[in-house]
Parts: sequence; structure tokens; C-alpha cells
Amino acid sequence: MLDVRKEQFGFLPDGQEVSLYLLRNDAGATLAISDFGAIIQSLRFPSASGEYRDVVLGYDRLDDYLRDDAYMGACVGPYANRIARAELPVADAPVQLDANEGDNCLHSGVDSVARKFFRVEKKDKSNLLFHYKLNEGDSHFPGSLELTIHYSFDDDMCLKIQYFARSSEDSFFNFTNHSYFNLNGAGVGRLAEMRLSLNSSFYAELDEKHLPTGAILPLADTYLDLRESRRLGAVFQAQEAAGEAAGLDDYFFVDGSRAKMLRHFASLSSEDEKLKMDLHSNESGLQVYTATALSERVGKSGAHYGPFAAICLETGKPADSPHFYHFPNSFVAKNQVYHSKNIFKFSSKL
Repeated sequence: MLDVRKEQFGFLPDGQEVSLYLLRNDAGATLAISDFGAIIQSLRFPSASGEYRDVVLGYDRLDDYLRDDAYMGACVGPYANRIARAELPVADAPVQLDANEGDNCLHSGVDSVARKFFRVEKKDKSNLLFHYKLNEGDSHFPGSLELTIHYSFDDDMCLKIQYFARSSEDSFFNFTNHSYFNLNGAGVGRLAEMRLSLNSSFYAELDEKHLPTGAILPLADTYLDLRESRRLGAVFQAQEAAGEAAGLDDYFFVDGSRAKMLRHFASLSSEDEKLKMDLHSNESGLQVYTATALSERVGKSGAHYGPFAAICLETGKPADSPHFYHFPNSFVAKNQVYHSKNIFKFSSKL
């Protein structure tokens, strides 16, 4: 039987109290989520010795999240990833978004829900529902926005994240969770020794600004081919041997994605092979990011984070999909309900 507990986490500059909601299942695994940014603050699995392995990067204090520039554990949207020229092609003229990465918009800029306070709509032994409402004119995105995020964590070690969103005007949605996973333990072990496989045969070609060129290329015979489980270190070594910088920040189209059904996306396992995560989603693919640009910082319990400290598996549409009609569709008509479902299934032998 699961239980849920609420704890004070701090205060926002306007005086709003922020809380952590802690869920615990029968196996003793715990999940902590904040109502600021709907952030996953910790995800811990017990071992036979009574110790816990926390598998997501994060901070012990709210103040650190307020200063964070890495979207650590947060819900990102209305549009996660990059949009070229910070323009949304809606209505008769482009809608100008916040250009926060050169001329482009990354993760919705100042309008990202990653830095918004959510109201808890429902709280029971297996579910948390967070709600956020943005009035028309309060952001660069068109219309008003209503977003509900449904988290559940059960005795089968399944973390489920669902997004339900609606806009009063035509818009583009692409919500995701930006947790940094390290199955060796947050701040522990080497990302290079973790193993990853992807159910993907094609990827999006990128330009020097990490924006898609529009080309969808086969993965066969490339160092990005992860259809068979590989050490991430082997991928990095292959990149360096090809004269490229090590690290992934690439979008992979999941096989069968046109069906819009729940499919297996990825498998990730720890260095000691005692912890495994399988990702399922109804999305079209995922951005794989190995924290190559994560600056040095101190996280939970004094752990040191930096480049290659963890991996993000960001389900959703490709970067800049509004500008490519042959990419999976991120357009949402006014008053249409957007729905994204994602399941992170964990297996533990700790």
C-alpha cells in the first residue's frame, strides 16, 4: 500500500509556500515531487542492506532550484526543446516567443512552466495531480493555457507521467519531463559505464545550432545506432574517433511512432546491472541528452555534478517541429485536448 506525505520545501520570492510531496510504495521506494515546476526532486530505491540509491539529480533546497539553469527534474513546456528564430507559425503571422538561446527559443524561455507554481488538485496513495493555468496575454504563447500533470507511482515500480493541456487558441505543445537520470546513483559512478538501447532506426540531422535541418536519417552503420544495448562510453569513443565531440543531444524517432500508441522507447541499466529502467510512451520519439553542457555544481547531499553526470530521456516531438510539416505534428487546435503518456518502469536487484 502506498502512502503520501507533504513537507514544506521553502518559499518563493512572492511569499508563496512550496511543498514536497513524498510517495512511498510497499517495496520502500520513494518519489518526491515539488509543486514548483512539478519537479521530480528525488527517486530512491532501497537495497538489501537498508541503504537507498537516488537515481535523479537535484537539490536539497528550493533556493537552488530557483537559481537552476538546467531544468533539473522539471516539467518543461508549453514547448520543450528548440524553436528556430523563436517563432511559432500560427494564424496569419508568426508568434514571437522569448529568444533565450541566441535567436532561438529553448524550452519555452521565460514562459516555461518549469518555473511556475502548480496547484495540487488531487492527492491520494498512488496519484498526484498538479494543475497550472496561464491567462491569455500573460505569456508569449497564444491564448490561455490549462495544464494538468498526473503523476503516479505504484508497487510495480512504475512511475507514470501524463500531460493534459488545452489552449484557447491554436498553438503548439510539446511537454516533457527533464529529469537527469543516473542509475548508479545521483553523483555516483560513471555515465560511460551505463548501458542504453533505443527502439529507433532514424534520427533527426542537426545543424551547428542543434536545430534540425529537416533531414530524417537512418541510424544503421552510424555511432548513434543504439538498437542493440551499448555502453555509453563506447558511443562517446566512437564520436571522438570520428573527430567529433563526445556526448549526445540528439532526437531519435521511435519505430512505429506514426501509430500514436504506447510503445517501448528505451532501456537504461546501471553499471552494476542491479537497476534497470524501461521507458514507454505514446510520443513520436525522444531527445537523448548526456548532460554535456551541465556546468559544475553541488547537488543533493553535497554531491558534485557536471558534464556526463547523468542522462535525460525527454519524450516528445523533435526540436523545431512547427517548421517542418513532415515531422510529427505538434499543432494543437484551440480547445483541443493534448495528451502525452509516459511510463518509466524500474527493475531492482539492489
